[in-house]
Amino acid sequence: MRFSVFFFCVVLVGCGSNHSVPINVVTNPSGNWTGMLNSVSAQNSRTIDLFITQSGNSLSAQRVKLGITKALHLCDFNGTMSGTATSGQVTMSLLIPPNPPIPSENMALTGTLQGSTISGSYTETSGCINGDSGTFQLSPVTSVASSQWSGTWSDSFGASGPASANLVEDSSGSVTGTLTIVGTGGCSGLVSGAQNVTGTQTGLAVDLTTIVTVGLQLTVGGLVDASGKQITIGNPCGTVIQNGNYTITLTRPQ
Repeated sequence: MRFSVFFFCVVLVGCGSNHSVPINVVTNPSGNWTGMLNSVSAQNSRTIDLFITQSGNSLSAQRVKLGITKALHLCDFNGTMSGTATSGQVTMSLLIPPNPPIPSENMALTGTLQGSTISGSYTETSGCINGDSGTFQLSPVTSVASSQWSGTWSDSFGASGPASANLVEDSSGSVTGTLTIVGTGGCSGLVSGAQNVTGTQTGLAVDLTTIVTVGLQLTVGGLVDASGKQITIGNPCGTVIQNGNYTITLTRPQ
């Protein structure tokens, strides 16, 4: 069973760091989660986003995304998780595989699921910040699934027009649907019309692959806003010559 209540926004990666979300009572941790790893050394603290699947007492996550530390450690960001959940007690083992010259990273988290929060302590047992430890707190994130996204697009050359989206998310966090742009601009032939999109949601992180500019298939990244009412997708123009960007801003009813 997944979360019974969800809300949403996508913002270009790096355009926001607010990881607070509305409170919902959660009895099964399957779904999107976001939070913070609060290190005993403040410069080692970083965000964490993951999509959890529960089967019996077993937990897993095929997608875990860690943020950048203030100390700018040479760490990789994408990994997996395995763990357990028994009577509200949660254990998770995170693995960030090696990405030479960056070594693999292993982290152990132990905590409790109470209300809408998973919280506890963590220790990094190997990796780029080996020996780091602290506390963590995770909160559920709304699904992006909705047929009611509508708004506008604009580019850095002054053009703009209507936009809309219809997105579906399955029990694994995979996202499919359509993204529709009306009109064209100076941003490398921004495609007018409905385009199919595929991708994933991982906590606040959303990655969608679509043909947004003529003949060019792009993966556009974003962040889900906890309010659940707005998506902002942004990406550079399709050619290095133009040195511009476009933004698609969508909203949906509560």
